[in-house]
Amino acid sequence: MGAVEGLGQVIPEDSFASNIGIKVETFEKDHAVFTMEITKFCLNYYHIVHGGVYFTLADSAAGAAARSDGRKYVTLDSGFHFLRPASGSRLRAEGVLVRRGRTTCLVRADVTDETGKLLATGDFTYYCVEGKP
Repeated sequence: MGAVEGLGQVIPEDSFASNIGIKVETFEKDHAVFTMEITKFCLNYYHIVHGGVYFTLADSAAGAAARSDGRKYVTLDSGFHFLRPASGSRLRAEGVLVRRGRTTCLVRADVTDETGKLLATGDFTYYCVEGKP
């Protein structure tokens, strides 16, 4: 993935995300879009995209939206809903800030396929581990 500039700041390389093929499409204030190609390594025993792939992509995009204020965050809690299996060859996750507090923030993330069909959705609560807004 490499470092990505946006909002006058840089998203540092995330070796885990990079190794599974996650790419940054959009990074702006309170909003991030990440994508990834569906490969054979994403498939589970039933030959459909593993739920952990959906969750990881969503958490990565939501986490970037949280970090768009320049501070560092860790995932505190999440509620995630798997709606349907993917079709096609590409996944897209969009993280949008819902509310930012002094030490926590809530971000909604949707995972869609290349046609825009909603595959999964979730809410992620992040805890700020440095600084004040």
